[in-house]
This record gives sequence, structure tokens and C-alpha cells, in this order.
Amino acid sequence: MVFYADEAKARLEAGNTTGALEILDLADERGVGNDFTHSIRASVLQKTAPESAAALRMEHINAGSRNAAFYSDEAKARLEAGNTTGALEILDLADERGVGDDFTLSIRASVLQKTAPESAAALRMEHINAGSRNAALYNDEAKG
Repeated sequence: MVFYADEAKARLEAGNTTGALEILDLADERGVGNDFTHSIRASVLQKTAPESAAALRMEHINAGSRNAAFYSDEAKARLEAGNTTGALEILDLADERGVGDDFTLSIRASVLQKTAPESAAALRMEHINAGSRNAALYNDEAKG
């Protein structure tokens, strides 16, 4: 599985979305597709068919996925589309399910930066003062 994921990611980074999807299809055909390869598929689709990417991520989220990548990628896509309320809903769901991580925390701070900058700073500083090793929190607070 790791070879398929790595090759699909390499093709995606090179801008070859068609080639990335071919590799991911091959992984599924051979029975080695999993949450990780599906998350990469959603990343590819985000570039070519954002609605399909959202549908794929939400399929996994609604099924109760414990993979934080689906939540963080969906929240990030909603944030980039200007849907801060929707982004927070997804992040809240990740926290409720116990899959929140440094990525979801950083995205939450980014959403709050747009809606409640003081709350964003407070959230970042809470984690910075607690000794967080999440570089994004430090960078974003410095930009703040």
C-alpha cells in the first residue's frame, strides 16, 4: 500500500492528477486501498473536482472515520471557500470523535483568525505556553 500512496503523492505533487488517480485506482483494484489512499484521492479530486473531493471526505466522516486527514482537509477546503461556520462544524466533529490533532488545531486557529482574532491568539498562546511543538502555531502567532 505504501508504494501506491507514495507514487500517487509524487504524481500529485508533479501536477499529474490523472496519473495519481490511475495509481489510486490500481491500489483499489488490488485490494490495498485504505483511508490513507482515499485521503490522497480526495486531495487529487480537490484539484480537479472539488465537489467530488468533499463528497468523498464526507462519506468517510459520516461513516465515523478516525482518520484526522479527512476532517482537516474538509475543514481547510471549507475555510478556503469562505465557509468558516462549516469548517468549525467539521473541526468540532473531529474533536468530539477524539481525532483532533495538531493539524485540526492549526486550522481551527486559522478559522478563528478570520472570525474572532482574539480567540485565535488565545488558542495559539494556550498551546504555545503549554509547550506545543506545532510550528504552525508559532508562525501564525508571529504573523497574527
